[in-house]
Amino acid sequence: MPHTQLPIIIYSFGFKHGMPEKANLLFDVRFLPNPYWVSNLQPLSGLDLPVQTFLAQEPMVHQWLHEHHQYLLKWLPQFQAIAQDGIIVAIGCTGGQHRSVYLAEKLAKLIQNDYPLTTVQHRDHKFWEL
Repeated sequence: MPHTQLPIIIYSFGFKHGMPEKANLLFDVRFLPNPYWVSNLQPLSGLDLPVQTFLAQEPMVHQWLHEHHQYLLKWLPQFQAIAQDGIIVAIGCTGGQHRSVYLAEKLAKLIQNDYPLTTVQHRDHKFWEL
């Protein structure tokens, strides 16, 4: 199976709800600026335009995306030997609502050219309305 046919799941989660058990790669993004602390962004998620705009204006977010995109392009082919059913790349922030969701969506779009079977899952969406 060529590496372009390797299924990839980019998986967002919140550390406060526990770490995913089956991730092949796990990235912690809690150090990035947090939209939760902006009152009008707090009830929103990384799927909402105001949160996306906030994060898109942060240089560290752009740097994180660029470097992790390059990392995945370099190392995902090596994972194929041990994960023939696919790879789960987990991205975690505090609650799994803002940063991890935004970055999972963006990273998936970046790697879909090389890995068209890339999908996104947001584990902690059920907590967003609480």
